[in-house]
Amino acid sequence: MPSEKEVFSKTDKIFSLIGGKPRKIKEVKISETMRKDFSSFTEAEGSWDEKTGCIIIKRDQLTSLENYASTLLHEVAHAISGMKDVDRNFELELTRIIGVLASKALKNT
Repeated sequence: MPSEKEVFSKTDKIFSLIGGKPRKIKEVKISETMRKDFSSFTEAEGSWDEKTGCIIIKRDQLTSLENYASTLLHEVAHAISGMKDVDRNFELELTRIIGVLASKALKNT
């Protein structure tokens, strides 16, 4: 099992899979606790703060590269689209990111 530091160290490589870190994103931070989600009343896994340009990810997402990467890319889609969950433009951006990743993953097959 990779350490939290090992997983977090993959941040730039994850960004490179989608063409690099978007300019809007200044920093990725890890937090022990997160705000409660308004609909489910559970802690969010990640958050995009447009005012500071920071993505904040709950520390427990660092238990696996898959969890961390999926949460990071979800928040990147918020940053790029400027939209919240359950918004058509957000969904389109998330779909675009998935397509970029699939294309890169299959390029050499």
